[in-house]
Amino acid sequence: MTKSILWDNIINKIAGSAPGKVIINPVKKQRTANIELLRLFAMCGVVFLHYYNGSIGGGIKYVPKGSKNEFVLQLLESLFICAVDTFVIISGYFLSKSNRRTVGKCINLLVQLLVFRVAFYWIYIAKGLRTYSRKTFIREILPVNWFVILYIVLYLVSPLINKAFCGLPVKKETNRSITIHTAVLGVFLLFSVWPTFVDVLYQKTGDEFRGLSTLGMYGSERGYTITNFILCYIIGLYVGVGEGFKYVKKRVIIPIWLACVVIIVFWAYRNTYNAYEYCNPVVVIEALSVFLLFLKIKIPEGHLTNIINTISKCSFSVYLLHGYFIRYIKIETYVRRRLPEMCLHICVSIGGIVAVCFAIDFVYGLLYGLVKKKVDGIGEYRIE
Repeated sequence: MTKSILWDNIINKIAGSAPGKVIINPVKKQRTANIELLRLFAMCGVVFLHYYNGSIGGGIKYVPKGSKNEFVLQLLESLFICAVDTFVIISGYFLSKSNRRTVGKCINLLVQLLVFRVAFYWIYIAKGLRTYSRKTFIREILPVNWFVILYIVLYLVSPLINKAFCGLPVKKETNRSITIHTAVLGVFLLFSVWPTFVDVLYQKTGDEFRGLSTLGMYGSERGYTITNFILCYIIGLYVGVGEGFKYVKKRVIIPIWLACVVIIVFWAYRNTYNAYEYCNPVVVIEALSVFLLFLKIKIPEGHLTNIINTISKCSFSVYLLHGYFIRYIKIETYVRRRLPEMCLHICVSIGGIVAVCFAIDFVYGLLYGLVKKKVDGIGEYRIE
């Protein structure tokens, strides 16, 4: 019997001797094709979010108002707005199974971010699209990326979150005990429901109600906060470790997911600002529904799983790089054309951007791959 199998048996015996408690299970190193497929879905979703974004791709800015094209863009935005939350839920699902972390992985993320930023900075200068200055160069060598920074913070503190939630009972042990179910619900109410309610009040009345939000003086910041990352992480933990929603069937999940999309669509026509907040409870529930749906998908081993697992590895590179390309795909032109042409342009644009980013990621992996493996183990720590 190998050491790993022996250790797994020991863990299972320990888990069996402590009924009613949430147990951290050994991490499975192999990639699961259904979750990797979800990463691809979320990755394409992020690209579309910036295709739609008025200040980046400009889709919603240039589309004729009241047209079928506008409705389809709103529908797709409502479908993909959960992409960022979904990524974090996936992380919570897997990272909750182990308390081992390495600072080296954070370093690798920052190095990749900075390499791409500096490389494209000089490419733009060479093409005459930007002018060199000390100020702009200093900005490019700083890791200015809200998602990367918040994700690194979440990764580093996630063992503490695991420690806090994995010790909670599944069932009440005393009248005053808090179960993992009530704890997760409480976090959802505090970090999502109430802050969004305060934001809606502000939009309706014009009064900021400073000090009323549970996230900060100036409201929810639309979910671009570490608290929203922690919320989504805890939801992923709840599904993975606490076995939350274990018995929920597809026939229940799909209607909930579709209902969320419909609600967001109609909400967006009345108040786009609040509808597309990452901390919006409907968006969070949509992300959870999508995750649960893909979790129940069974993909047989074979060439398809290999393709999915290979492409999904470039997800982080797609996130970092797609913004450099999305401004140059003539979105302003195609959102004004017939609906089929616009839809085809969206599909081709996303597919093309993913393909280019995949190629760049492949080259980057060849150049940095050997160093990356050595850096991964730097600063390893574990919280027992």
